[in-house]
Amino acid sequence: MLEKSVDVIGVSDVVIGYGSPQINMLFRDISDYYGTRGQLLQPSFFGDDIKFNKQKTDKYFVKTVYIDSGAYSRVGRIDYIIKCADIINKNKPKILIIYCTYSIPVILKLKYKPDKIIYYCLELISCYGKGDVMLNNILQEKIDLLIFPEKNRMLSDVKECHFKDHNRWVNVYNASTYLKDSCSISSEQRNGKFLYAGKLSYATLSDFFWHSGVKKYSIDIYGSIAKDIEYEFLTRVCGENNKTIKYNKFINNSELCALRPQYSFSLILWKGDNLNGYYCAPNKLFESLAYGVPIIATPNPQCIEIIERYQCGIYMKEWTITSFLEALSEAQAMLNTSKYSTMVDNCLDAFKKDLSWDAQFEVIKRHL
Repeated sequence: MLEKSVDVIGVSDVVIGYGSPQINMLFRDISDYYGTRGQLLQPSFFGDDIKFNKQKTDKYFVKTVYIDSGAYSRVGRIDYIIKCADIINKNKPKILIIYCTYSIPVILKLKYKPDKIIYYCLELISCYGKGDVMLNNILQEKIDLLIFPEKNRMLSDVKECHFKDHNRWVNVYNASTYLKDSCSISSEQRNGKFLYAGKLSYATLSDFFWHSGVKKYSIDIYGSIAKDIEYEFLTRVCGENNKTIKYNKFINNSELCALRPQYSFSLILWKGDNLNGYYCAPNKLFESLAYGVPIIATPNPQCIEIIERYQCGIYMKEWTITSFLEALSEAQAMLNTSKYSTMVDNCLDAFKKDLSWDAQFEVIKRHL
């Protein structure tokens, strides 16, 4: 084990607070484990660094790296990597945490060798193209620990990138931690509604919401709308005289956590027509379980695995509107029954025993 007085720097691929809460949770706990206040680097992205970074912590410091081009353009990525590498080489931290293959080129620019490099593979590497696959293969010997959020993604990345040393790999769920000022409420006090919180797009099957059969169910929707679906969603869901499906726009995670416990079911929808979607590791799944809210999910492997193991929800048979309607009907019929109360208890038990971030970080700690 490394000595306790150690510097830590992390290189995030997204603005902290915009999805992927595991980025800051891992960094917070790594900094705490080594007894230091680390520095977490994030790209500037259309002002999101101001919008999402309002909360401060004594565990680590978030530094925005300003770039001249869009963060996710090729030029912007190169600019970000070079500027992050300059910061890292100046500070020479003993622990370096790389988030996503987007950030991994920073290793090429290092002028020294950190004592430990931790690589959190939050996205499927192959989705970034052959260049990133090749780069991951080349740099694997410099990485001490690879963390994956879904076992099938891990197996896919291992195969594509030819990762060799299995002792360096660890699979941990995208587990959640709930806020202390919110808690679960009893199944009898739920509002009888379905909750959808997340990105609205065709990739998340948001076109299901304007199907006539869905409009008989009470569904509250929170999230930003992707451009590819915006017109139809606003016209067919928000523009019609719809009294059951309510769109509430985007709210931050703290606000969502405060509202979530009152709902009866949480909808987890991901299309399965590509590997990244099929092997999804949805944050909202684990956040729902943390508050005792059973889930209705598309039949992605991790969703099926969690639901079958913990009996904490319903998974659709297929990625079709027919299967979605069947799941909604089954869930609606279950409300105010002992079966539903048991399902609520199962959610909370799963979170407390295995699916909290604290439990998942214990797995990581064994590899530090």
